[in-house]
Order: sequence, then C-alpha cells, then structure tokens
Amino acid sequence: MLEGYKPVTTQIFDKDSKYLEDDSVFAVKDSLTVEFVPRKGDSEAALELQYDIQLAPSDQVGEGNVPLVSNGVGSGPK
Repeated sequence: MLEGYKPVTTQIFDKDSKYLEDDSVFAVKDSLTVEFVPRKGDSEAALELQYDIQLAPSDQVGEGNVPLVSNGVGSGPK
C-alpha cells in the first residue's frame, strides 16, 4: 500500500480466454477485459500488456461526498 492513496483491488481478464462465457459470478465487465500482445525479444515472456491505472488520494471523495471508486480503465479523474 502506498501511503496517502486509497488501496486498489482489481482483476483483469484476457479477452481471448475461453472461460469468459462461463463467468458464474458476473465479475467480467468489458472495462476489465484486456488484450495481451506478443512480446518481442524476450525469451522468458511470450506476451505483454500495458494497463495504466491512476491512484486516488486517500482524502479524495466523489460527487456528493461519496468515496471515489473506479469502475474500470479511464473512469477516474484526469
């Protein structure tokens, strides 16, 4: 945990996974599916992913003084 920022817990799902259709707890949202791309020049990794997140300061609140939470990539303030 980084002092001064809210903790983050998330999941990401490979958009090509054969298991996405069997999501029995409805955890998979379009904003959480990602595309892994081939990694070149690395004998120890075949795929890579760039997934940017933005941390919210621990004292930041959303509209109506509600704690700010994220619902996926790009949902937070810029």
